[in-house]
Amino acid sequence: MLKVTFLGSGAAVPAAGRTNIALVVESDKHAPLLIECGPTILLQLTKVGIPPDRIRYLFLSHRHGDHTLGVPMFLLYRKLYNRGSPLTILAGRDTLQTARTLTDLVYPGILTLPDHVEWHPLPEGEAGHEELASGLLLTTIPAPHVPGIPSLALRLDFLDEGRSLVYSADTGPSSDLVSLAAGCDLLIHEANFCEALMPEVNPASYGHSTARIAGRAAAQAGCRLLALVHIHDAYGGREEVLAKEAATEFSGQVLVPQDGTVLYL
Repeated sequence: MLKVTFLGSGAAVPAAGRTNIALVVESDKHAPLLIECGPTILLQLTKVGIPPDRIRYLFLSHRHGDHTLGVPMFLLYRKLYNRGSPLTILAGRDTLQTARTLTDLVYPGILTLPDHVEWHPLPEGEAGHEELASGLLLTTIPAPHVPGIPSLALRLDFLDEGRSLVYSADTGPSSDLVSLAAGCDLLIHEANFCEALMPEVNPASYGHSTARIAGRAAAQAGCRLLALVHIHDAYGGREEVLAKEAATEFSGQVLVPQDGTVLYL
């Protein structure tokens, strides 16, 4: 059984009850994998009772601050309290370099101290495939976000559990993402915008998607569940509108998780 904990579900500007996007994926057989590491990551983990040193893998989709600014604090915690557990940070080279530079700027010399951290680069311009552990496969593809900012979407296949999930990262419409998500149990797709609430906005000009685009991707990929994340701060209390918009394209279950929401697959 997979456990997915939504630490945060908001966009770049957080709102009350909805902090920057971050989630933890774990199973009975595999250690926790943290997806994204925004400014309040330590508080987000503390609120759901996950010690930061339990995290075995950290995936960063791209270098924007709401996805990476927590890396220095996360690594500081490990330096202070880690009991030798290993950590592998997975990201494109651009994102890895940003995370290392940020950490060295705010805590000079911390990266030279002994620790069990591996900085593992993923392909930025093509699909990448990794076997993180026996029975746990990671696949990435480039996601169309902002020019000059490489971004990666992620698929995790837990072969022993027979479960899979896909995380879109920040993205505009993408046929490659639909292919990546084919047949997955859960598609976690950004819905930074909503046609019903902001009809004047062209999401493509921001490198983002609407709830309708997310629903269409889930339908075309044949997913079982759709979770809408990276929610605009103006949409607080209007989550039902986003879910209904996605449901015009996708007949499966649509969720708009709050911070702290836990799903079992």
